[in-house]
Amino acid sequence: GGSQGFNMLEPEHITENKHVPPVALTGFQLYNKPVVIGAKGSPLESSITVIPRLVLHHDQGVFTLEFAALDFVAPDKNQYAYKLEGLDRDWNEVGTKHTASYTNLPAGSYTFRVRGANNDGVWNQEGASLAIKVVPPFWASWWFRLILLGIAVAAVRYVVRSARERRESLERMNATL
Repeated sequence: GGSQGFNMLEPEHITENKHVPPVALTGFQLYNKPVVIGAKGSPLESSITVIPRLVLHHDQGVFTLEFAALDFVAPDKNQYAYKLEGLDRDWNEVGTKHTASYTNLPAGSYTFRVRGANNDGVWNQEGASLAIKVVPPFWASWWFRLILLGIAVAAVRYVVRSARERRESLERMNATL
């Protein structure tokens, strides 16, 4: 019953939600704070919903991505699964939670993928994706290591040359005695 009398429910008329929900990235945080597009030090030049690639510095390795399945029949019952290719082996099935957080991500290239399902469990298998690159600190880059190797080689050559010159000088002094 209801406030206006009896309510009748006919199960044969209840339809399943067959809508395959589009999935979108909706937010980005660094160190649990929303990132302002174009602000100083911000990796976002435009909205996270439209960028194909995100480049982070080594000191920006703690971040959270927010996402949503765009089905509004019962949005609180939408389900999600995500993974970061290059780090996660399997999909993280997180139920209705619509965020993914990563901490201290090593330098490298990754692809974040997220899938979503509507309230009746109809999944969007393609979902949304975002390429993510974490740039190594300068001291871990190949060019810096190459410079260090060059300095080390030059130092070894200098030491060897100095030792050879001292030995030759001593040999000349011994020969004159």
